[in-house]
Amino acid sequence: MVKKGTAILCLAALLTGSATMIILLAHAAQRLSANYAADLKRISYCFVVQNTSNQLVNQAELRLYVPVAETPTQRVITVFSSHPYGVERDEHGNRIFHYTFDNLPPYASRVVSITAELLMRERPLPSTTTGNAVYLLEEPLIEVDDPQIRHLAQSLKAGSSRATAEKIFRWMSANIRYAGYVKNNRGARQALQTQQGDCTEMMALFVALCRAAGVPARGIAGYHCPNSTVLDPAQYHNWAEFYAEGRWRLCDPQRRVFMQQATDYIALRVIHRSPAGQPFDFDRFKVVGEGVTARMHS
Repeated sequence: MVKKGTAILCLAALLTGSATMIILLAHAAQRLSANYAADLKRISYCFVVQNTSNQLVNQAELRLYVPVAETPTQRVITVFSSHPYGVERDEHGNRIFHYTFDNLPPYASRVVSITAELLMRERPLPSTTTGNAVYLLEEPLIEVDDPQIRHLAQSLKAGSSRATAEKIFRWMSANIRYAGYVKNNRGARQALQTQQGDCTEMMALFVALCRAAGVPARGIAGYHCPNSTVLDPAQYHNWAEFYAEGRWRLCDPQRRVFMQQATDYIALRVIHRSPAGQPFDFDRFKVVGEGVTARMHS
């Protein structure tokens, strides 16, 4: 199948009538295909904001994550929102849409819908090492300095960052059991001590072991989404990325996926928890307002 960008370049070449131009544009098309091999994907999701009280709420607020604009394997092409919003960003590339609803009547609700189109890449783009030092440090639930985690990480070190990450992945696949979803996050230390966890704990342990072994790693939150779809809240998922050979590479310990199926994973958040609890330190959404609730609706 001819990719959209390739088709446009070929048409331009035909219009110029120049053999040299055709060759140059063909090379450009090859580079475009190499970097953006894949998949134009569309997702949509919505939140219902409701005043559950019998009082007028002068102002209600909703903050929610939208897909990260650019990761090694995804680029957001368009985002459509049903309501006006402000945009908040952090240093990790995360984006929050901020909605304000004035004078929300008793028992009234508002439905906020999001539709996004993304270009998904199976092969991650190269990335510089600038800023990677933060992904070697301990943070809440990523207990890099725990003696047991340090000891295990050192025993799993191999000849390269990629080989080390793969060895950690293989060890976890053999020793850490998926125990089903648990609401409260318990962190890497508990996952190692109990040798079980859900996707969040398994991601945290992989990241902690990588960092303790000297491999930059980070948690990612989003959706496992093989096809264009309306997102189901149950699809929400945590996985990891590690940095090796100049690229951030995918690892999903819970699903036993290592450096594969990158186009199936849509990132809404690069996870970084600060001890102080910054404004971006929540999962899918955050609602403000006396008696106001929010829920994701499939």
